[in-house]
Amino acid sequence: MKNRRTFLMMLTGGLMATLVLAIPALAAELIGRVKEVDAAAKKIVVVEKGTHKDVDVTITDQTTYELPTGKTPKKFDIEKLKKRQVTVTHENGVASKIVLKKGEPKAKKGEGKGKKGAGKAKKTAESKP
Repeated sequence: MKNRRTFLMMLTGGLMATLVLAIPALAAELIGRVKEVDAAAKKIVVVEKGTHKDVDVTITDQTTYELPTGKTPKKFDIEKLKKRQVTVTHENGVASKIVLKKGEPKAKKGEGKGKKGAGKAKKTAESKP
């Protein structure tokens, strides 16, 4: 009789430990590129990698951010998320953690260092001898 009770207690304890470890794993992980940022409403739209579906994610004050270097800043401007590759851990559309991937957002054509003639001085009639 004592052996049976001991076995049931160990089995119940093991089951409880498994549940405690499994519950945090139920949060969904979303990998993709941030399409839109609404800083006022604290919402972002992420285009999921593979399915190309738009997923709305709400950001709270408890949301943590992880930079590509592995650091976690205390304050983060969510406007910097636009066009960035991210991994979002969320539950029911509410983000608990956002991890930024390496690399800068891609510039559109005609923006940034792709402009022709940028930085070159124009010759004027006055500069000719």
